[in-house]
Amino acid sequence: SEGAAQMFKDILYYGKTLGVFNGVWIALIVWAVFFFILTFTRSGRHIYAIGSNVDAARLSGVNVFATTTKAYMVSAFCSFLTGLITMLAVSLEVPFLLFGDKLMKKLSIWKWMWIGLIVNGLRFVVLSVVRTPVLIVLSQIPSVFLLACFEFFPAIYLNKAVDKELRGTVQNTYTLIAFGASRIVGSLLGGFIADATSIPTVFAINGALLLLAAVVFFVPLRRRARMDNPAELA
Repeated sequence: SEGAAQMFKDILYYGKTLGVFNGVWIALIVWAVFFFILTFTRSGRHIYAIGSNVDAARLSGVNVFATTTKAYMVSAFCSFLTGLITMLAVSLEVPFLLFGDKLMKKLSIWKWMWIGLIVNGLRFVVLSVVRTPVLIVLSQIPSVFLLACFEFFPAIYLNKAVDKELRGTVQNTYTLIAFGASRIVGSLLGGFIADATSIPTVFAINGALLLLAAVVFFVPLRRRARMDNPAELA
């Protein structure tokens, strides 16, 4: 329902409590719960005892099997939640890992990057307007395609275009700029804008800038693609 979707959005995306995003509070609450369990409950003390010396814990009357099973069940549940969140992204990466080189032959790297600008721009526009959890999750699916456009395909291109002795340096430099410095700067700017306006506004600005970049770079990227593939000039 709309009310549930609004609550979901407020808790996990946009809401703040005492000026701090709710996601931070959720992480602190989870940490506090596990800290309390490990420090002030019998099961927690048993876990510490087993971790220190399993034989001594068994001789002290600790049910090693039951305690270990509980600990593994909690750990498995946490892993399940993490895996559930990342399952779509990881599973959708597989086709690009298996067929990335073949896909590169269909279109040039420059065309793939231009398509990536379009798709990413539209994704941010959708994120700026949708409010239901299902649509929010579905709008994240293209992010894996974007990973291919801006990481997998450039890596394949650089591996072929750069001299062997320089490949490692060039790949690391590209990764540092594209997925290191740019994300740090983008996160800082996005945080400032979100505090001054709202997170949907940040998404809308990102979408507009990416679509504008697709328009501005259309001709240069097309020209570069033709330079790399003279057959397209025919």
